Amino acid sequence: IIDLALLFVAIGLFYLSKYSVNKKILTFFTFAFAIQIFADTAHTYLLSKGKYVPGGIIDPLWILPLLMIGLAAIYARNYSDETVETVFITKQEYDIFPYLGAFVLFISIMLQNKTQTLGTLRIGLFLVMVMITIRQITMLKVNRNLLRRLLIKNEELAKSEERYRHLIEISPNAITVDIDEKIVFMNKAGLDLLGTESLEKIIGESVYDFVDINHFQITQFRRQKASENNEFIERYEYPIKRFDGQMIYVESRVAKINYNGEKAYLAVTQDVTYRKKSEEIIKQMAYFDELTGLPNRAMFHKQIIEQIENARDNNSQAAVLFIDLDRFKLINDTMGHSFGDVFLKNVSKRMVQILDQDGMIYRFGGDEFCVFLEKADQKKATMVAQKIIDGFSEKFYIENREFYSTPSIGISFYPKDGDDEDSLIKHADMAMYKAKRHGGNNYQLYTNVLSLENSSKMEMENAIRKAIVNQEFLIHYQPKVNLYNGDLIGLEALIRWKHPNWGLVSPLQFISIAEETGLINPIGQWILQEACMQLKKWHNVGFSTLCMAVNISPRQFQDEHFINMVKNVLQEIQLDPKYLQLEITESVMNNMKESLNILCELKQLGVKISIDDFGTGYSSLSYLKYLPIDEIKIDKSFVDDIHTNKKDEAIVEAIIDMGHHLQVNVTAEGIETEQQYLILKEHRCHVGQGYFFSKPLPSAEVEQLFY
Repeated sequence: IIDLALLFVAIGLFYLSKYSVNKKILTFFTFAFAIQIFADTAHTYLLSKGKYVPGGIIDPLWILPLLMIGLAAIYARNYSDETVETVFITKQEYDIFPYLGAFVLFISIMLQNKTQTLGTLRIGLFLVMVMITIRQITMLKVNRNLLRRLLIKNEELAKSEERYRHLIEISPNAITVDIDEKIVFMNKAGLDLLGTESLEKIIGESVYDFVDINHFQITQFRRQKASENNEFIERYEYPIKRFDGQMIYVESRVAKINYNGEKAYLAVTQDVTYRKKSEEIIKQMAYFDELTGLPNRAMFHKQIIEQIENARDNNSQAAVLFIDLDRFKLINDTMGHSFGDVFLKNVSKRMVQILDQDGMIYRFGGDEFCVFLEKADQKKATMVAQKIIDGFSEKFYIENREFYSTPSIGISFYPKDGDDEDSLIKHADMAMYKAKRHGGNNYQLYTNVLSLENSSKMEMENAIRKAIVNQEFLIHYQPKVNLYNGDLIGLEALIRWKHPNWGLVSPLQFISIAEETGLINPIGQWILQEACMQLKKWHNVGFSTLCMAVNISPRQFQDEHFINMVKNVLQEIQLDPKYLQLEITESVMNNMKESLNILCELKQLGVKISIDDFGTGYSSLSYLKYLPIDEIKIDKSFVDDIHTNKKDEAIVEAIIDMGHHLQVNVTAEGIETEQQYLILKEHRCHVGQGYFFSKPLPSAEVEQLFY
C-alpha cells in the first residue's frame, strides 16, 4: 500500500518536474521514491521465494533514497531565494492514475486466492477508495470555487466591455471594425464623419467605398502591413467622400484585431480637414508673396536646391536672373505706397506673361524679382533677359494714367559662377548692380572682376570703420586767394587718411564708399568740428578775417540731424557762423523743395553756402536764382584747358558773368599755371585756389603762408 502511494507521488513529481523552475530538486525526489519502490518490490519478491538474506544487496537501496532526499534539501537551501514556479498538470489523461491504481488493486483481489493476502489487498483497496473520495470532494470544492470565480470574472468582463463600449461611443474619433473589408461596426463619431445617422447604411459596406480612388493602393498596403506587424501602423492622411458628396481629409491608424473570434481590422480615424486648410494657409503665407501671389524668397531657396541637383545629375547648365525695377522708389514716393503695391501687382502679371513657359518668377521683396532657368546657356539666358526688357517697353495703364518702368537684370550661371543657391543669387545681384551703374534697362553677366571689386569695397569699408575708431584721419588746408590783390582770404578743409599700412590714402579712394555705407556722416561731423576748431585758433592769434570752407556730402546734407549738428558745432566752439562756408554739390538739387528748405535754415544760422563743381551736375539754371547761395565754384575740368581751349574759356567766362549778375562770388578751382591765373583775373573771377598758389598743407605748414 505504501509503495503504491509512493508510486503515485513519484509519478506526480516526475510530471511536475517538467514545469518546475528548479527541476533538480524534484528530480532528486522522483529518483529517491523510484529507488525506494524498487527496493521494497525486490525485498517482497525475495521473501516470497525465501531467498532474502539480511545485509545483502537490497539493504543499501533503502539508504540511497534518504541520501538523495538529503541532496535535494542541500540543493534547495542553496537556491532558497529563487521563486519556484509550479505549473500543475491539467491534462485530462493524467487524471486516470488514481483510478488506474484502484482498478489494479481490484483485479489483484479478484485473482488472489490466499485469504491473508486478500485481506491485505482489501485494506489497500479501501485506502485507495478513501483517497479517491477525498480527491473527488477536493475537486468538487475546487470546481465550485473556480465556477464562482468564473462568474465574477464574467461579470467584471461584462462591466469592462460596457465601459469600453461607452468609451468607444463617446470617443471623438471615428472607430471602425471591418471583416473581409466589410464594415461590421462603427461608432457615432464615425457616422458623423461620414455625414449620416443611420448605422444600417454603413454595416456591410466596403471600407473602400469612401476612399478616394487615388489612395486605394496605399490603403491596401497599410492594411497588409498592419496584418504583418500585429500593431497599429503609423498615421496616414488621405481624402474620403462623405454621403453628401463633400470631400474631407482624415488621418487614420489601422491595426489587426480579433473580433468575435474572427480576423478583423480596427481603424481609428479623425477629421483633419481644418488642419489641412490651416497648413495650406501657413504654406501659402510661408512660400508665397502676399501682395503678388508669386512664390517668394523662401520658396526660391527651397526649389533651387532641387533644380541645382537636377542640373548636376544631368550635367547641364542653369541660370539665375536677378531683376530690380529702375526708379521704382520715385513712383512709390510720388504716388504713395498703396499705388506702389498696385504697380507691383501689374509688374508681376507682366513678368508672368513675358516668361510664359521659360521659367518661374519669384518675388524677393520690394521691387526685386528672381528667375531660375533650367538647361539655360548664355544664349538662352540673355534671350530671356532681353525678352523681359522688351516687355517692359510697353506702358502700364493704372488708374487712368500711363506709367513706364524699366528693369536692371543681373545674370549668373551654374556651375560657372557658383554651385549653390547663395553663390548664384549673390553673383546675379552683383551683376544687377553693374546694370544699374550702366543706367538701368539692360542686363549684365557676372564676372570675377565684380567679386574682386566687391571684395575690395568690403575691405575698404572695414578699414574706414577702423580709421574712425583709431583716429587715422587728418585735415590738410588749401588756401583761397583773392585774385585781384593776391591776399589770403580763407582756406578749404580737405580730408586725408594716413593708413598704417597703405600710407596716405586719397579721398577719391574712400569717400564714395563712405557715402554708400553712411560712414560719411560721422566722418563729415569730425571734419566740420576739427576745421572750425582750427579756424577759431587762428582767429584767436590775430587772423580774424579768415574763412573756412568745408565740403558737405549729399548723404550728409540729407541727414535729418544735419542742421542741428552744424548748430551744435558752432555753439560749442563759439565760432561766428559768417566765417563758415559749406560747399555742396549740384546733386542736392534732385530734390529741390527739400534742399531749398535745408539751405534756408543754414542761411538763418548765418553760414555761407557755396555750390561746388558748378556745371558738372544735374542742376537747372532756372532754379539757381531761388537758391540762397553766396558762391559758385568753377570746376577744375573747365580751368585745365582754359588757356588752350576757347570753348572752356567761353564757359568759364559765362559762369563768371552769371555770378556777377546773381551777385554771388565766383571761385575757380585747380589753378596750376600763371596763364590760367591771368585769364581768370582778366575775366574778373573773384577768388582762386590751386597748386599755383599752394597745395593742401597741414595746419602747421599753412600757417607760414599767413606772414
